[in-house]
Amino acid sequence: VALAAAARGKMDVSRAFGDGAFWIVLVFSLLLIMPLRGASALRSEARLGALDLLFLTRLSAWRIVVGKWAALFAQSCLMLCAVLPYGVLRYYLGSVDLVRDSWAILTLMVASALFTAFTVSVSAFPSKLARILVVVVPLMVLSQLLVGLAAFRAGPMRGLAWFGGGSAWSAVLIALGYA
Repeated sequence: VALAAAARGKMDVSRAFGDGAFWIVLVFSLLLIMPLRGASALRSEARLGALDLLFLTRLSAWRIVVGKWAALFAQSCLMLCAVLPYGVLRYYLGSVDLVRDSWAILTLMVASALFTAFTVSVSAFPSKLARILVVVVPLMVLSQLLVGLAAFRAGPMRGLAWFGGGSAWSAVLIALGYA
């Protein structure tokens, strides 16, 4: 999309769509898909009876969990390396702030590492319902906290305008989406 927009010399909607697609793929894979793979990392080993084989290697439980996390985080790093050529292409097509994008990618990697560690630690719970609740409830609380902080930062009467560009209905829809 970005190459087609650059070939036509129009960098309006096409470029915004290309940038949005790049970041959506990156955020979706680093913050959702890769960490959720850790939700069954230890439970599947226990279900298959492979934990006994792991304990025969004289690894402590701590090292087994860290190894699971390291394997999943390395896969996230590999996925980032696969996407970086598209980031470089965006840079060469112009008007991409390299420092801002680098900080955003670094932040995504740190968040991915934290989310992956969280899901790997939760994967040791025996109940599937407990694993789901331990992941979903903090996400709901965090999303509500972010909405509250954003509204507080915008000010008491500017909160709706900050969220929806002045439209009360769009602000309500955004708040419902977060909820």
